[in-house]
Amino acid sequence: PEAPDVESLGRVLISALDIAREAHLHLEQWELVLDRIGEKIAVKQARRASEHEIARDRFNRYGPLLRLGRLSEAQRELEQCLEVFENAGDAPNRSKALSGLADLFDEKGDLPQAIALERRALALCNTLPDPEDRASSHGNLGNYLERAGHLSEAAAHELADVLYCVVTGHARSLQTSAHNHVVSLLRARRSGREHTLPRVADLIARPDFAPLRDWLTAGQVDLDQLQQAVDAFTARCHAEAERILAEGPR
Repeated sequence: PEAPDVESLGRVLISALDIAREAHLHLEQWELVLDRIGEKIAVKQARRASEHEIARDRFNRYGPLLRLGRLSEAQRELEQCLEVFENAGDAPNRSKALSGLADLFDEKGDLPQAIALERRALALCNTLPDPEDRASSHGNLGNYLERAGHLSEAAAHELADVLYCVVTGHARSLQTSAHNHVVSLLRARRSGREHTLPRVADLIARPDFAPLRDWLTAGQVDLDQLQQAVDAFTARCHAEAERILAEGPR
């Protein structure tokens, strides 16, 4: 506190703690991730940060807590953060907290509750402009639905995820979508069934996918070209799945 330019030093320290957290995260050093988050929260509290600002850091605790098997603690953090975000009118972080709770209930083996929570997250995402958040929520929901045996609806949400990613062209999101589609293809083949995505025109004709249709319309996306892009995407995923199956278990 007695140092000159305390505000600037505080910002630099917080940035350094964020970098350290990311490093520990990539190294899967979960306890150290929690330590860095705790230090960051302490610095922010010393700088009299709001409960809402601190909740955004507390939210980042849930992932490491899940990896450490501390599910009750992770659930408590998420529920408290969700309440703070609701009180602050912070819809983007509310949707992330709901998705986090869905992830947690999936980890607990409660797929119906995970599906219900992810539906709430998606409904909120659909009122917000960020296509990446919408894509992620569709992808999560598709995964839960597929594993719960709701195959047709799962494929619809999987396609919605792919459409947002293909149109935006975000490389990281596309990579995640491709990985998820390959996993779905492998799961289907090993279960003796086929896994195909619906056609783009059929999906956006459905009332429950109206936010996606409206987003495509607003962006003046050519649906024929989009279908061709999806076909190329799925062809690459099929080729990758076949390669993995040909190599066999490692």
